[in-house]
Amino acid sequence: MASSNLIKQLQERGLIAQVTDEEALAERLAQGPIALYCGFDPPLTACIWGILFHCYA
Repeated sequence: MASSNLIKQLQERGLIAQVTDEEALAERLAQGPIALYCGFDPPLTACIWGILFHCYA
């Protein structure tokens, strides 16, 4: 998958909240694999399997 397609698909799924420099990210993705941070902070009372599922999606 091309880097621009990856970014577009993640945006369409609502999985990207903020990108500082989308063009630079696309260029870096084209160079090879990178590590991404996926952060979430559910309230303790709502810590259920449905939330944990997103870690593996």
